[in-house]
Amino acid sequence: MELIKYFSKKNTFLVLDKITIEKDIIYMVWHTNSTTTNITIASDTFYIKNKKIKKHTFICQLNRKY
Repeated sequence: MELIKYFSKKNTFLVLDKITIEKDIIYMVWHTNSTTTNITIASDTFYIKNKKIKKHTFICQLNRKY
């Protein structure tokens, strides 16, 4: 999914609520608000191996305003 298309180029604010790093795993929780879309909660998990992202998971609650 191309998430970026749901956000206006102006007035979009992303808030990083939590980030946890343990060994090769990075876990982030965040939310954002723009003039066209709200994401009330989102989460990304990255598995890093040899300085490269090997796996990525993503989930969010997307609320479009129009």
